[in-house]
Amino acid sequence: MYRLLVLLMFTAALSQLGMSASDVRNCHSRACLQQLEKRSRDVLHVDWKPMSAFPEEAKRFR
Repeated sequence: MYRLLVLLMFTAALSQLGMSASDVRNCHSRACLQQLEKRSRDVLHVDWKPMSAFPEEAKRFR
């Protein structure tokens, strides 16, 4: 049961990267590993923007 859960988690992670299991299995070169790392960084990057929950308080501190 745990093996199936881990397999589903691995498949979901690869689908977010836009890859399949066969792409990872055949990835032996340095360029391929760098591409995998770049794709994972693109997925994990969050463009944070400041948000003020209390605009009146934010104006006081400017």
